Amino acid sequence: MIATGEKKLDRAPLSASKLYRRTVKHGLWLLISLATALTFVGYFTPIRQLIPDLLTLQASGMAAFWVFFFTAATYLNTGWLRDKVCVHMCPYGRFQSSMLDKDSLVISYDAAKGESRGARKAGSDYKADGLGDCIDCHMCVQICPTGIDIRDGLQMECIGCAACIDACDSIMEKMGYATGLIRYTSERELEGGRLRILRPRLLGYGVVLVFFISTLIWAIATRPMIELDVAKDRGLFR
Repeated sequence: MIATGEKKLDRAPLSASKLYRRTVKHGLWLLISLATALTFVGYFTPIRQLIPDLLTLQASGMAAFWVFFFTAATYLNTGWLRDKVCVHMCPYGRFQSSMLDKDSLVISYDAAKGESRGARKAGSDYKADGLGDCIDCHMCVQICPTGIDIRDGLQMECIGCAACIDACDSIMEKMGYATGLIRYTSERELEGGRLRILRPRLLGYGVVLVFFISTLIWAIATRPMIELDVAKDRGLFR
């Protein structure tokens, strides 16, 4: 329920408690961002000397720039942009539609089981009223990091975190209903068919993946242990 609590805190009026929690949260994000930047830059410069040099302002301009850059970028993405990175910057949502077919396992809402939606009391004969299992509590929407309604179908903004599945199952258990109203399933299964494992698209992606992995292994296995280019300095023999 982290997403729900965060949204409630955003809507809450400014108070000492809210200011304290925001200060602690962003302070921790800054520390994590700085640790991430130091770790990354430490791959290219001695990290044991990097930290003392930064503290004494003796680090090189290039090292200081990249530490600042990665700290700022990580803090901006995690502390402020957050779900906007998934919606607007991450390429996954753009190309996932080209990789999916009717047999792909995706997070889906079972409309045949859930519709029609509506509130009801626990233990009531809701089917006699023409209602489905969905009580329209909107918990799946509240818990979603990107704020989508999975009941409207798979959307580009879905990051596959499955938080909506856990939220819906918890409500179904409280109501005494069977879980799985929102679950990993395929479009074909929702239509009453059987899931097909072996299909042309899956086999095609498998062949391409095997080819690239094999090429990488071959390139690593056949690369020379050392490669040296010697250029004669003409001025040395004058």
